[in-house]
Amino acid sequence: MLCLFGFVLQALVLHNQVVRQAAYDHVGSVLLQEGDSFLLAFHEPQDAVEFALQVSTSGSDPMSHQMVSC
Repeated sequence: MLCLFGFVLQALVLHNQVVRQAAYDHVGSVLLQEGDSFLLAFHEPQDAVEFALQVSTSGSDPMSHQMVSC
């Protein structure tokens, strides 16, 4: 059970890093975060679209992120 919690925690930390980095890259502001949910604001719609594309493709290579095993 602790091993599963470790994987979930690692996934959440990775998810948060990806979202925050993409927001930074596209001049977005994190207004609120709760768990794995974010409320973001962008000055231009194009920035929001590019943010979404970056986040949606960031996990496309499972070998790009190292997860520890049990």
